[in-house]
Amino acid sequence: AVRNAQLCKELSVLPWGLSNTDGVKAVIDCFSGYVDLLANHPMPEKIEDTEGFTSTMAKILEDSTQVVRTLGSGVLEMRHQIGEEAYEEIRPEVDHILDRFFMKRIGLRFLLQHFIAAAEQHAGVSGIIHSNVEVGQILRSEAKAARERCRKIYGISPNIVVMGDGEGSHHLAPMGSSLYGRPDLSYDREFTYVPLHLQF
Repeated sequence: AVRNAQLCKELSVLPWGLSNTDGVKAVIDCFSGYVDLLANHPMPEKIEDTEGFTSTMAKILEDSTQVVRTLGSGVLEMRHQIGEEAYEEIRPEVDHILDRFFMKRIGLRFLLQHFIAAAEQHAGVSGIIHSNVEVGQILRSEAKAARERCRKIYGISPNIVVMGDGEGSHHLAPMGSSLYGRPDLSYDREFTYVPLHLQF
């Protein structure tokens, strides 16, 4: 609730009339609603109470997916009001403000996703943090999704080749190599991270 309230406050004091645009007002209303929702929800005191609280977290996470587009419409509205030339003068500052907002939003969504996922127990996984993230698999999956999106929008798509992350088990570097006896990092690079965040 505190993080949501902070985001609302920052949006409400944006300069150049940005805080008065319909897009920004809509986002402020959205986040204000989350503050009220959380403030009115009883805090879980026992394990049995967490199910309802988790459902509330999931509702907030799903409901805020249009924030990027809505906030963007506010920027376009302000840009139209002040004119292209004036906007270009302040554009670096606008970008800085939006970058700061979205970084905070990413942090908030990370905490929500982690809390929700922590309700289920899986080997090698803690919430949304996986101990063995297979980078190659994610790269290939996202490359496929990117090609399909390009084909849908433009009718064509580029060939995407994922190099340096082959499928299969770890291999040792060959004899004579400066890395002899060590894992060959051109295969199945795995490390502890959040798979969902790697997709972006």
